[in-house]
Amino acid sequence: MVGALSPINACSVKTVDEALGVPSVESHMQTYRSANWIFNVVRQQGIEFNNEQVAVEERMYELAVSAIIDKVIDMGDGDLAVGIVKALEAGVLDSPFSINVNVRDLCMGARDLQGACRYIEYGNLPIPDEVRKYNDEKIKEREVAEGRKLGYKTSLADFWTLSRGVIIDPIENLADENADDVPAEITEAVKKNPPTIITGTVGVDAHVIGTKIISKVLREAGFKVVALGAQTAPEEFIKAAQETDAAAMLMTSLYGMAEMDLQGFRDKCVEAGIGDILLNIGGILGVGKHEFADDEVKFKALGFDRVYPPDADVETSVINLYNDLKARGKV
Repeated sequence: MVGALSPINACSVKTVDEALGVPSVESHMQTYRSANWIFNVVRQQGIEFNNEQVAVEERMYELAVSAIIDKVIDMGDGDLAVGIVKALEAGVLDSPFSINVNVRDLCMGARDLQGACRYIEYGNLPIPDEVRKYNDEKIKEREVAEGRKLGYKTSLADFWTLSRGVIIDPIENLADENADDVPAEITEAVKKNPPTIITGTVGVDAHVIGTKIISKVLREAGFKVVALGAQTAPEEFIKAAQETDAAAMLMTSLYGMAEMDLQGFRDKCVEAGIGDILLNIGGILGVGKHEFADDEVKFKALGFDRVYPPDADVETSVINLYNDLKARGKV
């Protein structure tokens, strides 16, 4: 609907069934037909938004995007390709939870009281002062209304709000943001002798948000993290573990093909001389409707130590990781 109301030239449509698992061809077709219906019906009405608020938002977007593009061109001395590479390295081109492994992930967003996406951390983005002031005012309005400082967990929580039928969670539903933190005694113990953990999304799966969340929480807990990003071949996990003497691999997968991707994976680890490495995996691990208990049995048979469903608590998985590594004398 938002795309239909705006003069965009392309719209990336997500199939509805993907919320529950790997969608079928039929569900793809139904989703595309529904999207086309919305575009046709809405655009034929010729609705235009000519009001002061839209004009202000448009100006802020133009200022921000122009500043970033100008900086990229400047960094490449006029060569856009060179500028893009340098800007990615510097975090001048950045986005939270990007699929690109080279993105720095230094910036972070959250919704304001009207549901618009704002920055709560700018990272190294060259956002002009005028835009920052406007953005910060919008974030401050929500902080005052909710009586709390918006942070990383707010950003994660805002991912799920639309699926619950709201733009932002009602104040009465807000949980204590520190309730699920990794215990301080664990972070203190880890930082004394931090083990290396390999993270990534296995196979040709482009879903990267899960592994980036895990990587961030691990780093904050004191672990050394080698983040391989999305679409990582099983062999790349093994190579990275060999080169870094890693204590564990934490894999994510959401496209349902992980069982096929990881056939014989523990045996390959043994052949590479890292047979005792801790292996954990989580996500949507099968195609179509299936029970998590069945997935757990399958992946433990493949040699994985722990298997998690897609809605598993990240902090709990980190605590489990610490306890497992401690039992093996790795931390």
